[in-house]
Amino acid sequence: MNTGEIIRFEFMALGGLGAYLVLHPSPALQVIIHPIMQKIALVGAAAVMLQSLWRQIGWFPVDDTWRMIALELALAGLFFVVIVNIAAAPKFILRIETPLLRKLGDMSYGIYMWHPLVIWVLYFAGMTGIVYQVLVVVLTFAVAYMSHTYFEAWFLKVRELISARRAADISVTGASV
Repeated sequence: MNTGEIIRFEFMALGGLGAYLVLHPSPALQVIIHPIMQKIALVGAAAVMLQSLWRQIGWFPVDDTWRMIALELALAGLFFVVIVNIAAAPKFILRIETPLLRKLGDMSYGIYMWHPLVIWVLYFAGMTGIVYQVLVVVLTFAVAYMSHTYFEAWFLKVRELISARRAADISVTGASV
């Protein structure tokens, strides 16, 4: 039995719950973004991931499917707390707001769109092994950077101009869209 088949829905449900909590703040959100909860989630996630690494190299074998599902759900719950904190906590204990990560966020759509094409081109060019893997990453980032800089940025500027023009037209005429 593949545990991924069993818990895929649960992961999506946790994501939806997290989005709901962030968009509709409640006392539960205040519990989740408390600094103590942040520390518990980070330490717990690290522990479960370390256990998973140990399992992969054979130090901590888990043969029981339900035990495996419980570990994966625990990790999902811990990541749920971390992600909700990243989205909603005024002061998250990990600093993730850096220029590099901001640039990667800007390029993320290009990375998502170009990655399969880069994989396909290099695969059919006969690349294999570590060279193939390194080139996939390097070329994906390079193509995504160029796509964002020379293509997407232009469309984003056009969108801003159109939005500004619509806002000006609405404020002058008083009409609603």
